[in-house]
Order: sequence, then C-alpha cells, then structure tokens
Amino acid sequence: MSYSSEDSERRGEIYSQYKGAVLGIYGWSDSGKTELAVRIISELKSRGYRVLSAKHTVHEMEHGESKDSERHYHAGTEATLFFNDREGEIRLRLPGTEGLKFMAGIPHDIIIVEGMKGAEWPKIAVGDIEKREGTVLSYPETSFEEVIEFIEGEIKRAKAFLLLPGLDCGLCGHTCYEMASLIASGTRKFADCVVLKKRKDNRVRIMVGGKEVDLGKKFMDDLFYNTLTGMIKTLKGVGSGDVEITIRRDGD
Repeated sequence: MSYSSEDSERRGEIYSQYKGAVLGIYGWSDSGKTELAVRIISELKSRGYRVLSAKHTVHEMEHGESKDSERHYHAGTEATLFFNDREGEIRLRLPGTEGLKFMAGIPHDIIIVEGMKGAEWPKIAVGDIEKREGTVLSYPETSFEEVIEFIEGEIKRAKAFLLLPGLDCGLCGHTCYEMASLIASGTRKFADCVVLKKRKDNRVRIMVGGKEVDLGKKFMDDLFYNTLTGMIKTLKGVGSGDVEITIRRDGD
C-alpha cells in the first residue's frame, strides 16, 4: 500500500504523538464495530502485543457491566478509555500504585480506537458506511487475517519510525517514514540511516521541540562539546559524568 507525502507526514506525526501505532474502527450502530475491536484486541494480545483501547460515543456515558468498554478491557487491553466530549472514565490493568504511572505513559504497541470516524489516524470502515478520509480497510470485505496482517505491519513501521531521528534530512534518500517502512519490510536496516551512524561518533545531542538537530560535520560536535564542557568546568561543585542542559527560549 502506497501513501502520498502528506499521508506519510501525517502518519509520522501520529506515531510521535501517541508513541506507537493507532488504528480506528468506525461504522453504523450495530454494524459489528465492537465485535471486530474485541476480536482484534484478543488476537493481538495472543501474539504478545501490548494493546490500549478507547471507545468514543456521542451519547451519555454508559454504566454497568455490559458496556462495550468492559468488553474491550476483558479482551486483554492494558487500559481502556471510554469517553464522550464532556467526560471519560478509564480502567487500567495495573496493580496498586502502578496506576499513578499512567500519566508518564503506558507501554504499548498500538491503540485501538472505536468511533471518531473523522479522526486523522488510519481507520477500518465496518459495514455499509460512507468511507471517511484515512480509511485503509473495509470489513468484512477485507478478511480478518488481512486486517491483522495490516496491523502488524503498522506496528512494525511505528516502532521503526520512533527509533529513527525524525529529521527527514534525506541523506539516506528517503524520509524517516519511508525508511521506517523499508526497515519494517526488511529491505533496509537502521545502519542505513546516516544520522544514526553519525550519532555513534558524536558526543553532543541537541533536541529542539522534541526533534533532534543534525549537527552536520564533526567540527560542530566538537564546537558544542568544547564550549559547553569548558564553561561547566568553571562551575563549583560539578563532578564528572554526562551533562544534560535544557533551555527554554523566550517567546516559546
């Protein structure tokens, strides 16, 4: 499956924002959305993937053991979010105070979202419904096995993308999304990323707005290293070890 440059850029932003793959499922009421979501969650869980799920509704919040979010949770998700535009409730599969760590991010491979047919992430259309932008598959026209195959490819691509610098420098001849796709398919390796190669030799790593800055030639690495470490050595009480500096720019 091929994507335009705009689609690829959007997909990369989704990976970065949600720290993994995201897949939506939408359709009319009683079209089988929840049944498909639960089946996908159960299958991915059986294959060793970590799954988060969410269900969106335009109606009042449901309550009681029979609600669809309970079905998501019992299918094996690490966490299940049930929400509308005014409120939400979440259930975590985490013992004791581990739930407090949720705000720091729950490790996951993919988030399955039921509803929100207008969202930007890739989506599966279920049943006889008009296809929305970002729809990648239709079910049951697409077999369940093909759905899982697509999802596993998306998970691999997201993992590869998050390990790449995200600079889209083009030094390897590809965008980071394209390189991630090639790595996921097994046709390229991380060693083919020019920036990752240079990172092994560089002593300085600069991140601006969550993205790494390519320092280019080695003299820039030396310049930053010698300038910063020279200044730090003049400070009292500073020992040895790696140095981390955070700068908040005026106006940001």
